Amino acid sequence: MKNTNILIVAILCIFLLPTCTSTSKKEGNDFGVHQIIRIDLEKSLEIKNIQDVVHSITTLKLEESADNPIGVIDKLRITNTNIYILDSQRSKSLFIYGRDGKFKNVIHKVGSGPGEFVRPDDFDIESSGNLIVLDGNQRKLLMYNKNGDFISELTFKAHINSFLSINNNNIILNKGNTISDQSNNQILITDSQGNTITELLPVPDYSKEITISPRNPLQKFSADTILYLPSLSDKIYQIHGNNISLKYQLDFGKYWPGEQYFEKEKGKHPLKIAKDLDANGYAVYLNYLETKDILHINFYHEHKPVAFYHNKISGASLLFTFADENLIFPLTVDGTSFVCAVYFEDKNPMLIFYDIKV
Repeated sequence: MKNTNILIVAILCIFLLPTCTSTSKKEGNDFGVHQIIRIDLEKSLEIKNIQDVVHSITTLKLEESADNPIGVIDKLRITNTNIYILDSQRSKSLFIYGRDGKFKNVIHKVGSGPGEFVRPDDFDIESSGNLIVLDGNQRKLLMYNKNGDFISELTFKAHINSFLSINNNNIILNKGNTISDQSNNQILITDSQGNTITELLPVPDYSKEITISPRNPLQKFSADTILYLPSLSDKIYQIHGNNISLKYQLDFGKYWPGEQYFEKEKGKHPLKIAKDLDANGYAVYLNYLETKDILHINFYHEHKPVAFYHNKISGASLLFTFADENLIFPLTVDGTSFVCAVYFEDKNPMLIFYDIKV
């Protein structure tokens, strides 16, 4: 309880920038009707307290396990019954907790043999409760049952950045900006045996092989709709079945680089490109999440973490920044709430659920 109280006090001491006037309009093109959302980084914004912009904040302490400590949460998924946490870097494990924060299980199968992964880069949960883990190093998807027992695996020739399982046991594979003899498209949709059904969204010439990826490129927005933010893109797409259409065009004005900029950056290391983007005042490391009513965008600008919330019903927007980027960069959504994590030394992270008042 001590940590919880400290955390709540810390949250209430954080300051935000207030509601901003963001233009939003609908426009049509070859992809159909989409919404243009302007993110104004030039306005001089008054600082407000977090109590004025948040409906509610709740915390959840994750049960400690000396044998299975969480390092960093790289991906978080919450269902009606469980909380799934992927730690790709440190423990190289997929943790399963109950909604009450009680530890249930962990999948830690590090190795290069059948049923083992070198590093778990991504995961998803099937409707059956089975778990699929991506090992990008070995270019394979590994399936486990809800108890963590190995079932089967699929291997792919192409590099896979992230994935989602969808209806009819099909799989959406995100290749990012990598190209190969097999495919020059960013998205592959395959069946459960790995056979390609269709390919979507060609890799733009100016960004080929520039592998700066969003934290969560793919998001399940509903049972039949997947959202997709490509690498180095200011566009968010929606995938229905085997079709893709543009949903949002983000307008950063002069703070988003054009194609000519990326052409000049070709051949540089991705980390050097990211540093150059930041040094030139551009928005960088773009990520997104979406609830039914709120679209959330986060990124870095002038070395600062920035968050943007847009109410799709009223059209109102909120742009803010504060010191603790763990709070400003949510990892997932749970109903109407955004969920982020706060870390403590030698303890499991604490999850923070908050509703934005915008």
